[in-house]
Amino acid sequence: MKRRILMCIALIFLILTPILADDLEKMCGVWVNPDYEGKGWYYAGKMIIEPDGTWIDYSRITDTTHMFKGTFVINESWHDSEGNIWYKVTTTNIVHPFTNYSLRRVNNSGDILEYVWDRNKHPNEINPNHINYAIYYRQK
Repeated sequence: MKRRILMCIALIFLILTPILADDLEKMCGVWVNPDYEGKGWYYAGKMIIEPDGTWIDYSRITDTTHMFKGTFVINESWHDSEGNIWYKVTTTNIVHPFTNYSLRRVNNSGDILEYVWDRNKHPNEINPNHINYAIYYRQK
């Protein structure tokens, strides 16, 4: 009986792993927003998200010295009926130690990343009018 349970758990893991890896891959990459260049703490002109669970923010798109960097964990991901991928993400900044919780969405064509972050919990919605809203475009 225990063996069957373990086999079922292993099968579920194998089925879900490619989905999670694919969702991770779609969030990773170089994301830019020229409107955020030089705006300081909360907005980076360029953000690089790596598949190894690290991220780096640069004040300007052309900068080679980072503003912030850290790690992230995808706590949950799902697809909506329009093909967008949603993520609940926890990020830790290692330059100025603090943790943020964000709700992120990569659009169905994979070229727009939007998110809202909070210091205490994952937000429930992405609202462009929220003070902690950000939008980025995949750098080509």
